[in-house]
Amino acid sequence: MRKILLATAAGFAAFVANGAAPAMAQQGTEVTGQGTPTPGITARFSGRYRMYMGWVDQSPSDFNATAASPGVVVGQTASSMSSIDFIDYGRIFPGFDGVAANGLRYGSSLEIRMGSGGNAEGDTRSNLFFRRAWGYVGTPTLGQIRVGSGPTGAVETMHLGHITGFGSGGWDGDSPGFVIGTNPSDAFWYSSSGRNNYTKIGYFSPQFFGFDVGLSYGPNDGSFGGDGACSFASFSGANAANCDRVDGSIQDNALQRAQDIYEIMLRYRGTFGPVGVGVSGGYVGSGTVDNLRTGGLQAENLSVALGGATVSWAGLTVGGIISGGKANMNGNTLNAAGTAVSAAAGSVLGGGFQPRLNVPGGDNSDLFTWSLGAQYTFGPFVVGGHYFNSESAGSQAAGTGKRERQGFALGGTYNIAPGLALFLEYLNGEVKESGVDVITGAIANTNNKATVDVISLGIGFQW
Repeated sequence: MRKILLATAAGFAAFVANGAAPAMAQQGTEVTGQGTPTPGITARFSGRYRMYMGWVDQSPSDFNATAASPGVVVGQTASSMSSIDFIDYGRIFPGFDGVAANGLRYGSSLEIRMGSGGNAEGDTRSNLFFRRAWGYVGTPTLGQIRVGSGPTGAVETMHLGHITGFGSGGWDGDSPGFVIGTNPSDAFWYSSSGRNNYTKIGYFSPQFFGFDVGLSYGPNDGSFGGDGACSFASFSGANAANCDRVDGSIQDNALQRAQDIYEIMLRYRGTFGPVGVGVSGGYVGSGTVDNLRTGGLQAENLSVALGGATVSWAGLTVGGIISGGKANMNGNTLNAAGTAVSAAAGSVLGGGFQPRLNVPGGDNSDLFTWSLGAQYTFGPFVVGGHYFNSESAGSQAAGTGKRERQGFALGGTYNIAPGLALFLEYLNGEVKESGVDVITGAIANTNNKATVDVISLGIGFQW
């Protein structure tokens, strides 16, 4: 007999605890458990709303005119930034978990968000969209298969050592939303919902003596509806990058799409008296889109390893994570023929974790990232901080350097009552690359470094 079970408040207390947002849409992620639940379906519907008040100090903060117009001369200050801002953000998480009469467990989760960006109220900001959509099926003894666009990949689901449980999450939280333009927070490829949102299938084993394994595969880095909006004109024109099945192109904006993406992770979690220990390590690899231009540049396959660890004792957790290999964290300022171009011309490829071009005479630095952090929970309070450093090839044009990011965060959470919390956070970060204007992406010896400080105070409502 099939029956609908409403989730009780007690059963969801840990699941919807404010400050634990990354876990909200991941019901059913563990494949081990005690006993066999009653057959049926548990429906769930949760969500959160947060509002932040921020003080922001960015450098540069004044921008000069690059072209003359009536009443304006080249070099004149054309715009400047305010240091005070408010931001807010809402998400809802519908889903269900089911148990068949034979013990098979299955379920699905959706993450629906507010739009964000600089559009007017009543336009994009008021429209809801699906950010994540995925399902799972499995048993505690055989493991779990996950499918969809969401936490279905081995790296995102199983990496350890990334400390973000304080405030809004530090540089991997909500407060970086105050930053305009070049943003240090783009360094966290292993946890980014943008990078990890491609449609894939994954298998996650049960734990054996504290160890478990995850494997995942996606044919390309596309997500959701596939190529339904693509056309033959797109494949043969400048919009080839919008087609996730493209495997060869003369268009430079398509070359750094990844294909045949595979991930493998091994994780250990155990306790030794009062001390909890977690260690994870893994690898991500891929193919790339072929350059069909005669004599043109070719992107290199993704080949990146990562490892991390956490140690917990009496409310204190310390962790670190490191990654490195063949990948680039920035859009490339070279076209398919290998010529340096300006961002203003629309030729810079999209940012984020992507295959790196092989550029003779250019910067071909490997990706290298590391982060250390700690957080401490006592009563209703959580305090913590982290520091990160990230390097990658960046623009790769001859005479330019690699792109470097670093950031420091301190923050705290005060859980006033169930579903109600206050957040206080301080962020300091910088992005720099010699020979590249990090504001416009142009090859230039101006604005080669951008810095930012953010102080934010937020309130969160969660159910």
